Amino acid sequence: MKYLGIDFGTKYIGLAISDDGGTMAFPREVIGNDDQTLNVIDTLIAEEGIEAIVMSHSLNQAGGENPVAQKAKKFAENFSVPVHWQDERFSSLEATRHIFHTKPVANPRRSGKSIEREDASAATLILQRFLDKQ
Repeated sequence: MKYLGIDFGTKYIGLAISDDGGTMAFPREVIGNDDQTLNVIDTLIAEEGIEAIVMSHSLNQAGGENPVAQKAKKFAENFSVPVHWQDERFSSLEATRHIFHTKPVANPRRSGKSIEREDASAATLILQRFLDKQ
């Protein structure tokens, strides 16, 4: 099964993709969270044969949902493939330590290549955590 990992943010979204067997996650790119986001992701789902999505589940330190979680849930309602949720706590911190090479962010207002890579790297870590549990 092929998965798409999404690190949801209110301004930017990191994307990662699994291999066809659903065992390894790879960074894809970072896109802006704007009026074109759903079209970009729908195209990616169709072109890559994505069968399910793994979304970052934004939780606070106590394990409760934070304000971003509700926005992510509403966003996830737009997809025609199943959506799974994966705890994202500490993924951004870990991503800064293991920056993967990715395409630059699609939004030119974003500055700093390490920040651009961090979102896709976080999506990769979130997706890999999910795959490892399967």
